[in-house]
Amino acid sequence: MRMVIERLLLDGKDEKFIVNGFVHGFGEMVYTHRAFELARSKDYEYLVDNFVNGFGEEYLTEPPNHNPEYLIPVIALIVGGIAGLFLRTHFRKLNKKKTETNTNQNPISAEKEALYSRLYEEDKE
Repeated sequence: MRMVIERLLLDGKDEKFIVNGFVHGFGEMVYTHRAFELARSKDYEYLVDNFVNGFGEEYLTEPPNHNPEYLIPVIALIVGGIAGLFLRTHFRKLNKKKTETNTNQNPISAEKEALYSRLYEEDKE
């Protein structure tokens, strides 16, 4: 069939003519046109009737839709959820580090304050 299409295109037939021929038939041109030489051979003669009368409307099929539109929002929600969980975990770790740093600095700061106040009092005396 590919060879038939290629030869018809080489002979100047357009896409509409070829599709219409496959659906409704090419008629008597099948017996004379060089594009159908292989179909007229003994090995493929069972195809001649289909080329003459057409393969029918069921021959036209739509390719399957591999990118359904409803998957895009679902994928966006999943990616957003994963990003949200990552950010939440990341900020919790940062907040925990800040809290630990602040609690670690507070006793030292308190000790420093006590030391400074004692030194200050000693200097006053």
